Amino acid sequence: MYRYLFRRLLNYTVLLFIAVSLAYLLAGTALNPRTQFDFTNPSLDVDSVNAMLTRYNINPDTPLLERYWTWVQSVFLHWDWGYTPKGESVNKILSTRIWVSLRLILIGSFVGIIGGVALGAWTATRQHKLSDRTISLLALIIISTPTIVIATTLQILAIKFNQATGTNFFEFIGETGKIGDYWGAEFVNRLQHLLLPTISMSLGGIAVYSHYQRNLMLDTLGQDYVRTARAKGLRKSAAVRKHAL
Repeated sequence: MYRYLFRRLLNYTVLLFIAVSLAYLLAGTALNPRTQFDFTNPSLDVDSVNAMLTRYNINPDTPLLERYWTWVQSVFLHWDWGYTPKGESVNKILSTRIWVSLRLILIGSFVGIIGGVALGAWTATRQHKLSDRTISLLALIIISTPTIVIATTLQILAIKFNQATGTNFFEFIGETGKIGDYWGAEFVNRLQHLLLPTISMSLGGIAVYSHYQRNLMLDTLGQDYVRTARAKGLRKSAAVRKHAL
């Protein structure tokens, strides 16, 4: 078992390294950090900018593989992930955003599991009805749709909702925004920023878990002990709650 877990961990580590390396090489090929500076400003010295980019190991004049090797050594030897063109530490940016991402993943997973199990159990008790067919169809559509498409669609709908209502009910840029002066304003503001990403991340989980739960519930509802409980006079809701779930 430990050998299997070690192999799996090693495989994931190698895949992560390959993915990060490809992301670095792609960014190094496609992006030009000089576009972050306004060279029409006479006070901006081109040589100083080039020297700064070289110091940050992101100068496009330096061969890409040379920059990549320097970056890999920096990561493995010093755990230094480099700097942005503006001189911001990538380590600091990651340390801030990783907790935001982790919070979204945990909340989205929790909502996806709870919502999916509840929805799957409900549709199983309504087999072949319109609600069951509709929810099953929507679940299959969501499962087949990439998350980025779902997120973009939700963002467009949120913008249209905000424009139609004249409010900023849905917020999706940054972790927080402009906070009001009423009691609980910070909590409400964070909740507004969490709402849309959480929905986007949980929809896929709800669709998958509802599909699994529905099939499991249908198998369980056909078991002898459930039918026996119903034959003894136990109500359907009680039989589902006590035996099927």
